[in-house]
Amino acid sequence: KYIPFDYSRSVPWQYIFLNLLMKFLVQIIVWPKVVNSKALKSKGPHVIAILHQTHYDGPLVYYAVNRYFRFVSTALYFDRIPFMWKVGIIPVKRYTVDFLAMKRIIETIRNGFDIGIAPEAARTWDGEPICIRKEIWKLLRKLNIPVIPVKFYGIQRLWPRWSNRIRLGRATIEFGDPVSPEDQHFEEKIKGFLTKPDPTFELPYRDYRGIEKLLWRCPKCGTIGSIRSAKHAFYCDKCGKKYVKPTVNEVIALHKKIRPDYMPVKFPVSDTVLLNNKKVSGQIYEDRMKLGNLVIEFDKLRTSSIERNEENIFGTPNELIRFIPETSPLMWKEIVDYQIRFVLGNENFHTYYWDLSR
Repeated sequence: KYIPFDYSRSVPWQYIFLNLLMKFLVQIIVWPKVVNSKALKSKGPHVIAILHQTHYDGPLVYYAVNRYFRFVSTALYFDRIPFMWKVGIIPVKRYTVDFLAMKRIIETIRNGFDIGIAPEAARTWDGEPICIRKEIWKLLRKLNIPVIPVKFYGIQRLWPRWSNRIRLGRATIEFGDPVSPEDQHFEEKIKGFLTKPDPTFELPYRDYRGIEKLLWRCPKCGTIGSIRSAKHAFYCDKCGKKYVKPTVNEVIALHKKIRPDYMPVKFPVSDTVLLNNKKVSGQIYEDRMKLGNLVIEFDKLRTSSIERNEENIFGTPNELIRFIPETSPLMWKEIVDYQIRFVLGNENFHTYYWDLSR
């Protein structure tokens, strides 16, 4: 009789292979430095809570951690990367309550193994921390094990979310001291560690190609879709404003400047989107959006996210609406999120770009 491998109880050989491979590759690509690794020597299990910035995050954690742990990741990637199963990663279905994933997490903890979680449940686009849902804080408390926060330095400028290009450089991974859920300053200590300033944010990016996904309109004239990027600069083809090697912090400031809470949006906003494998026109209005003949009222929406850096997913109580916009998925998310949460005043709509707890 076939007995399936129990990843919550035993260490798979694929994990050992991956761990050794990462220890080799990471040294070549980002020349890593590990700070306060002694935090990992405390008796477990723990939650390893990372500030999710880039695709370098996972390899850096595998490089620095010498014992078996299980990352929690969106189930979306498991069909495309079956190897994720083999190394013990726990898939979680989005937009629903995943009881099976919760069972796997609890069983792993009961067997003394660590769990790796990105509390924000998404990568940051510009390097700024995005807010953590109150449900995640409840989960971390209910797991009732110490949380080790993990902070990365130097990786945002090498491989930001808006870029498809990998750049070499130096990176640092720092582990915070374990924080008990019973600590009355539990959330403040974890947030404080994850939001520590990164000195490398005062340096320029290694490559600016693709930044139009982040800066979906010109910070000076406000024209949508007018930014054009090159390796060391980007410019607006409408007003001619050029930015040469701005630092990470300067790009963060430019991104804040174009967001709907700083720069008003002129409706309707028009775009072309790929919906059900067909190109159709798309428009965003003050209280609804239109995709071809499909009209979605904002008061029907409950969730929004971006997958693979290109696809918008908006959820209603009955369905998920998925499409790929031509301009920028971040444009759609930021405008729609802002309209629902702040203009229409839906307090139950979660948006991780505006931390209301600050």
